[in-house]
Amino acid sequence: MCAREQNTRLTSVAEPNLRLALCRIPISVALLLLFLSAKNMAPTVEADAQTQYTIPVSWQLPPGQVNIAVPATPEWAHDAVLDALRIWNEAQLWVKEKIFKTGEVYMFSESASGTEVRFVYRDQSGCGAVLDTPKGRVISLRLMDSFNKTISPVVVTSCAAHELGHILGLGHTSVHLDLMSGLVIPAAPSTLDLYAVHLLAGGLKERTIVTLPSDITYARAPVPIPSFTTTHIQSLTPTPAPTATDTTTSTPAVTLTPSQRTTNALPTMSVPTLDANTSVILGVMVFVMVLSARVFLIRRKS
Repeated sequence: MCAREQNTRLTSVAEPNLRLALCRIPISVALLLLFLSAKNMAPTVEADAQTQYTIPVSWQLPPGQVNIAVPATPEWAHDAVLDALRIWNEAQLWVKEKIFKTGEVYMFSESASGTEVRFVYRDQSGCGAVLDTPKGRVISLRLMDSFNKTISPVVVTSCAAHELGHILGLGHTSVHLDLMSGLVIPAAPSTLDLYAVHLLAGGLKERTIVTLPSDITYARAPVPIPSFTTTHIQSLTPTPAPTATDTTTSTPAVTLTPSQRTTNALPTMSVPTLDANTSVILGVMVFVMVLSARVFLIRRKS
């Protein structure tokens, strides 16, 4: 009787220790897998990261002067749009001089006729859009936010520069913080945007996806842009590529008066990525943790 009681006591003491050991084994395996996968989970830029820089294009205009009809009032909004025209003009001249050397460009010019700019207040959800009308394409820019406050001139300039990209035939890119992405940001056109425009000016007339070549570094054109704060970031209304073709008369170019400017920093970004091996390791980790929990519950019930 004493021997049986002693065995029972030893068993009652050994069972919790056995359960604890069984739980520790899969947890240790999970921690080991987590350690081995930590390197793969770190933010990296893959060798073929250049292929991430793509943008859809659709030919719209022949190269040369592009006339933009900007309302004279309110004056601050008029000047903000002129600043957007300047940003595109200077960026194209820079990339032609530094990279392409030859080729046609698009030069924006204020004119009494041409692509019309309209200032609206509460008639659209986003800060800007390109509209197809019977009279041609129209750039619609919102000047008042949802709180009935006047939108910053910096936002109007950034939004106008984005919509001018659509006028040239650029679509939305998935490259974060690019001028042609889905956010209004204080950015000059990137080398991706300018390379796509260079192809369009050179006669690329098919609707396609343009990829930045590996010998061209992704960066923003170093042209002055208006000062900006993060409180001005707004969402853009997705704008389909326009289909109409403008037939405007050529008029002398005007000198664009810029608003407040600041230097344009070049972004260097890396995005956390998970490769196939890391995904498998994470899956095994989850399986092991679930298995350890089931073993613990089964032992507890028994």
